[in-house]
Amino acid sequence: MACGRGRNAHFLAELGFEVDAIDVDQAAVDELRRTGGAITAIAADVTLTRFPREPYDVIVNVNFLARSILSRLSAALAADGLLVFETFTRDHVDVLGQRMNRSYLLEPNELLRAFADLRVLHYREAVLDGERPRAVAGLVARNAAAV
Repeated sequence: MACGRGRNAHFLAELGFEVDAIDVDQAAVDELRRTGGAITAIAADVTLTRFPREPYDVIVNVNFLARSILSRLSAALAADGLLVFETFTRDHVDVLGQRMNRSYLLEPNELLRAFADLRVLHYREAVLDGERPRAVAGLVARNAAAV
């Protein structure tokens, strides 16, 4: 989801996955297409696009929040499929003082509630120090239908 220039898409392809990488930025998708490999780069708005009929073994969503597709992500997972999701929380603005549109920031525990139908394997909400401090919530969850 919202693959940008494809950092995560390349990583998954190197692991042997066939990857659908979706982004609204045509230039980013064109660059990703030039790199080839097992990546199908799709220029589309994920909020308006239907996901393929075949379920996904893994869905990765990093630094992107479109609340309108959260239930569609769960539904697009294969039996035993994994969702890896991480994006910014309101602490990115409230604690770190970063400038961001608040509609793209998760509320406390919002990610847990959004994927209550999945079995959560790992979850964190934290303010992370480092070269580029950020406040994020992230989870790794498995399709509950397979459990």
